[in-house]
Amino acid sequence: MSEDYRSKLFDFKRGHDRYDGKEIGYLFSLMDPKALKLDAFGQAQKLQFDTPPTLSFEKVFPVSASQLLEYITNYSYRHFWAQGVDKLEYNELEVTKMGTEHVCVVNGKHLNFTTVTKEGQAGQLIYGELTTSPTPVDELYQFFIVSPLSQNSCKLEVEMYLKAKSLFKKLMIALFVKRLFRKVIPENLDALYRFVTTR
Repeated sequence: MSEDYRSKLFDFKRGHDRYDGKEIGYLFSLMDPKALKLDAFGQAQKLQFDTPPTLSFEKVFPVSASQLLEYITNYSYRHFWAQGVDKLEYNELEVTKMGTEHVCVVNGKHLNFTTVTKEGQAGQLIYGELTTSPTPVDELYQFFIVSPLSQNSCKLEVEMYLKAKSLFKKLMIALFVKRLFRKVIPENLDALYRFVTTR
């Protein structure tokens, strides 16, 4: 976390204390408990899929797994690396967790997203988003799976599940949608890499 990070909820400052004769530096932020939303979502659960992802991509990043997850889940960073995103509409006072909602405006179209997750392997950090907004897809699940490789490196896998009921929509996905994502997602991962390595 950088001391340059600012939001309505966080304003980080540097501090230091002495422990066991050593000077320890740290970053901290005071928060108003009334501004922090910690409501539980009773319906939140880990999703399971019977089929492999429709599309998958991966890239190695020279940062810790937890730091990369912060860059992905902190919506204030999204416009730095997500192609075509005009803006994100979300509650800055709300902590991102399962069930959290946000709106992504892409090329003037409003896409409603809900935060989800799925089963993973031990040590993996998983963040997912579900939208039913874009045509011709009935449900689009996108998962960011971060696996630690070392203290300062990790592997990011992006898995996409595209669900459609009608034969026409399935044909559209096969002919156009998959081709679009095969171009956009690697470009987004490259942009995320540039963003992460220049912070």
